[in-house]
Amino acid sequence: MQAAVRVEGLWKTYLVRALGRGRDRGQDSRREHHALRDVSFEVAEGSVLGVLGSNGAGKSTLLKVLSRITDPTKGRAIIRGSVASLLEVGTGFHPELTGRENVFLNAALHGMGRRAVRDRLDSILAFAGIGDYLDVPVKRYSSGMYLRLAFSVAAHLETDIMIVDELLAVGDAAFRAKCFDRMGQVASSGRTVLLVSHDMSVVRSLCTSALRFEGGRLVDSGSPQAVVNQYLSAVRSRGGVTHLDLGALRLTRTHAEARPQGDALRIEIMLEFDVLRGVRDLAIDFLFQAPDGTRLLQSMPTAGLGPYATAAAGAKLTFRLSLDLPRLPPGWYTGMIYAQEDRSDPLLHVSEIPLIDMGPDERHPETIVPSFGAVLLPRHQVQLDVRP
Repeated sequence: MQAAVRVEGLWKTYLVRALGRGRDRGQDSRREHHALRDVSFEVAEGSVLGVLGSNGAGKSTLLKVLSRITDPTKGRAIIRGSVASLLEVGTGFHPELTGRENVFLNAALHGMGRRAVRDRLDSILAFAGIGDYLDVPVKRYSSGMYLRLAFSVAAHLETDIMIVDELLAVGDAAFRAKCFDRMGQVASSGRTVLLVSHDMSVVRSLCTSALRFEGGRLVDSGSPQAVVNQYLSAVRSRGGVTHLDLGALRLTRTHAEARPQGDALRIEIMLEFDVLRGVRDLAIDFLFQAPDGTRLLQSMPTAGLGPYATAAAGAKLTFRLSLDLPRLPPGWYTGMIYAQEDRSDPLLHVSEIPLIDMGPDERHPETIVPSFGAVLLPRHQVQLDVRP
């Protein structure tokens, strides 16, 4: 099978300007920041590649190089076929044109004729769900509406390769699910998909292979499950999370504990944030994950369920969550945060946060540890009856 993407010795280096202080005030110096460092890999035609890594690992820079938004400093990326990418709000859309006009413009930029666009227009618009705003200039759109239309266009184009940064492939929870379902359809049609994702369940279920980046270097590649396991292990080894930015918020402290209550667990989770700029109608989703990345549960305030918070810059924001769960198998359990303002903007999220290390429960040696599954079953809850 031919390679749809071949990357050879890829480097991307930026010159970062630093202003002097004290005696050096007024002077400046430049230092090099290597966003990508000697990266090489191949992506087979028709495969779905998941790209993992912590914030600042080089994932988004890689997708920009592959999308020809920026040139590499050294090395090369060989792309076989046409590419549709969704990386940044505004790419390929003209703010003065309407949504309808931008659909035709964006398709034309990818070589699709007007007749082909008209044949797909109903599907594109139904997927985007922007209703009466179709003939309104996109400069009037909320960022959430913008992303809905942009993703819908990218997903319906006649291209060989689809490149998506998950940070911008999300709106509300329902639309996010539609996005991933659509990417699955694209992949099953034989097209190649490259996806940056912090969602381990999506990587394991959707991708056929995965890469992991740290500090601009490709540090791991292989099957999705193997790379996910290595990624989660690296996350856990870093311990707690401090000073992690979500745009308007900075996560400064995490605390979690699990207290046995009979055959169940009471889990208390607390996250503290500094508010960096004023926020209005802020909602925070929290995803609780098993050691293998399986989603155990998720709070859904961004789906319109609340609660919401409004806070001025400089304030402290505390998120608290109480969970009553069955006993859990041993291992590290992690969290993921999604934050959204004004109920319409795209979600911002961070990668896995180590929360709880569930060691073996020495008080319950009768516990049955399943080979698969997310909870433990006490023996007295399991019954075996024989009738003649």
